[in-house]
Amino acid sequence: MSKPRVGVLYSRVRVEEKLLFEAFERRGIALDLLDDQKLIFDLTNVDEHPYRHYDVIVERCINHSRALYSLKILNDQGVKTVKESLTKVGDEGLKAMWSAKAGGATLMSMPKTALVRAIVMNHWIHHRGQLSVYLRLLDIPVPPIYGPSADENPFTAA
Repeated sequence: MSKPRVGVLYSRVRVEEKLLFEAFERRGIALDLLDDQKLIFDLTNVDEHPYRHYDVIVERCINHSRALYSLKILNDQGVKTVKESLTKVGDEGLKAMWSAKAGGATLMSMPKTALVRAIVMNHWIHHRGQLSVYLRLLDIPVPPIYGPSADENPFTAA
């Protein structure tokens, strides 16, 4: 069996990415870095795109909209991504336990649903909060990213 090939879609290499890269390296997994600002998608020739040879692509972008569009294009072209793989796990798979281990010792365990909520969703919520703070500091009205914002007047005509 050949070693899996993993592509990492990223914006900037931060501490978290370095730790992820080290974990892949320890497992002998080939890893390619795909800079989200340098990606080029040929939408006219989907059979010959350069991303098909990856077993999976992990998204670690700072720019959320660029990540969403890139993942959508990759999924549509048949490339497996972590997001796509998570949807295939299903409810029963998400009820299974997940454990963080180091040196053979279990550091913590939780159901996968709790992991998604605690790490993934809270991370997105954190960045949405950051965005609204930065916009308000710059006196820019906060757009309705996930529904109406406090900066919108519901009584004005559209």
